[in-house]
Amino acid sequence: MTPLVGYLHIGSAAHGVTRYGRMLADAARASGELRVIETELAVTGDPASDRRATAAAAARLGDADVVHIQYNNRLDECIWGSRWAQLRNVAAFTRRSAAPLVVTLHDLYPPMSLRAILRRGRARLGAAGGAAAAAPRRPTGAGIVRRNGARVQRLLQPDVLTLRWLRWRAHRCVVSSHEERSRLDAFFGRSGADVIPHLVERRTLTGSAEAAKVALGLGGRRVVTLLGYIHPRKGHRLLIDAMAYLPENVTVVFAGRAEPRHAAFLEMLWTAARRGGVADRLRVTGWLDDADFERYLVATDVGVCPFETASASGSLSTWISAGAMVVASDLPLVAEYNAMEPGAIATFAPYTPDAAAAAIRPSLAAPGARAATARLGERLSPEAVMQRHAAVYRSVAHARAGARRRWGGADSARRTRDADAVAGGAA
Repeated sequence: MTPLVGYLHIGSAAHGVTRYGRMLADAARASGELRVIETELAVTGDPASDRRATAAAAARLGDADVVHIQYNNRLDECIWGSRWAQLRNVAAFTRRSAAPLVVTLHDLYPPMSLRAILRRGRARLGAAGGAAAAAPRRPTGAGIVRRNGARVQRLLQPDVLTLRWLRWRAHRCVVSSHEERSRLDAFFGRSGADVIPHLVERRTLTGSAEAAKVALGLGGRRVVTLLGYIHPRKGHRLLIDAMAYLPENVTVVFAGRAEPRHAAFLEMLWTAARRGGVADRLRVTGWLDDADFERYLVATDVGVCPFETASASGSLSTWISAGAMVVASDLPLVAEYNAMEPGAIATFAPYTPDAAAAAIRPSLAAPGARAATARLGERLSPEAVMQRHAAVYRSVAHARAGARRRWGGADSARRTRDADAVAGGAA
């Protein structure tokens, strides 16, 4: 049986998570081993309108053997809606989906589990009690919860509840790295998530680096580029501080824009650049169309990913697709990539401006190192990554077919009734 896989695309086409889902659908169709249907869902924030839209989207994918959705675990920047809207919309769609669900989880920074809060609280209170009395009374769970009120309250936020809902409702959860799975495991216990590396699209860049630099007004310069939205966790400030340790002929490019909520952060970056005397060597592009985006990829001598923390990265995947020389902070995600292809990504540690510059300087003069990056791209190609997804789809579709044969559809109906009951309570 050739599974029919339904892909739901939700949110702006420019959003990295939404774009990733579209790349997966394209790879599935190109594989020739899967049948594909796709549909789109736009959420507005109006509960009644979104409820109708999610029901209609689920109906359009009703013939699928498996439905694959994307979810980014963010409180205010989730593609399914901000805050409580995301839980409403995810619950509404999953309750109405006739097919079993595969969900890829993005942006995983899960909070401490309640069990971990209790364990940590007991340890701290026990240590404090031991210093005060020879035989301290064992602290109660209620007392520990009171002393960890902020952490407990975090467990009741809509993004955490949505993650719990999907963990319960999805037939299979997929993450992009072992680091992400370890974060899920720390929250849920053994999460059982499948690790499938982030797909790296095939990209053919045209023209010479120098021609691209001239077209961008960067002729004769060495170009170091940080891709993507301007966000406090992505290392923009560190890179500005590192410019003091880089040659004068280096221009640093922030190839992306700041969303309105991060406008103050962008202004802070410009202030830091002016105070450091490097503002004339800094360029912030804002939003780029496809042609200019490609020009910056071609013009770049070193792509940098100086992230403070990351468990997956679309911009890192873009650099790999370009076969670029890449420098990144020494994170578990990067270590996973270098384990696949040693030397593919140069790293720096500690997380300081001078350490970052020390890694960038030799990379500017080492174009031959790009071969390892290109080999890593082949290991993470759409074909290779889709083979692993296809195995998940077939497993889920096979299990569903087996359940139908055994129960004649009763098991599916029971699951739907149970999901309706839980969702009614959650929403």
